[in-house]
Amino acid sequence: MYLFACLSLMASCNTGIERTKRITPTRADRLIMRESTEEALADSVHPVPLSEWTPGKEFVVTNSRASLLYDITDRSGRRTHQDSIQDMTVRYICTDAAVAPDGRNISVVKFDIPSLDRFMTYTVRKDPAATGSMVWSDFPMLIDLDMVSEFSTMLTGRKVWLRTALWYDDDMNPVKGRKFIPVTIGQVKRGNSSFPLLICFDDGKDKAWLPMNMPDGKGNQGSRNFASLFYISDPKLRFPDIAPEVWELICSEQVQPGMTKQECKLALGNPDQVETGHDWNILADIWKYSDGRYLFFIDDKLVDNKR
Repeated sequence: MYLFACLSLMASCNTGIERTKRITPTRADRLIMRESTEEALADSVHPVPLSEWTPGKEFVVTNSRASLLYDITDRSGRRTHQDSIQDMTVRYICTDAAVAPDGRNISVVKFDIPSLDRFMTYTVRKDPAATGSMVWSDFPMLIDLDMVSEFSTMLTGRKVWLRTALWYDDDMNPVKGRKFIPVTIGQVKRGNSSFPLLICFDDGKDKAWLPMNMPDGKGNQGSRNFASLFYISDPKLRFPDIAPEVWELICSEQVQPGMTKQECKLALGNPDQVETGHDWNILADIWKYSDGRYLFFIDDKLVDNKR
């Protein structure tokens, strides 16, 4: 009955249907999206510029294609073929000035590959004066192991609250979890080119992983930065009026009739599209999500949902 009334109202509304693909966050939305404390914690780990690298600084190679981008030579300086250097640790040696074939001044950054007894060099084809400001993210397929270690020291053993219910198992297959729950970070290790960090956590019953970005020194937070994955305080405290049984549904990304729009947003996130209609005394909305889910509201209360 509610569904029929909602659909009838949307079809007969005198003012037409308003559509939008983007929802302006309400004051309550902005409250839960505050990230300053979490961002400040993550930003306390800074990439070190090349000008401050010391010999022996370690990196790990994340992709087999790295052997196509870096020159690999033996100890005498002769180029050698190497099928893959993926997962190998390399150590910074020095940065040398060089001259390109066209006469431009360039720089050559040199690394040692201890496991192969080889050298690896990367040619920087820009003004050497700008080379010193380069950081780990300017070198393809390398991860700064010092930063991984700093994040491990900062986060291991720390209690945090999850912002996402999308977890990953030991084989990095996605699994359905819960969000807004307390967990303890048990391990931080290096990831891959896309997500340099892997965070292992324990909710008291299960262990799972989250891939994470780390600061690149250019102000790019990345799609999975610390502040987008974790809270460092209980988010439930920001919503004391939400009933415990409703909060349990929210943590499992579930909704039920009677929940408010705010509660549904906390559970499912912002909709991809909204259709709104009203008459003199009723306001009705249909929220559409990219996974095919529809939520039907009348006067801020959920009356029905379907896929």
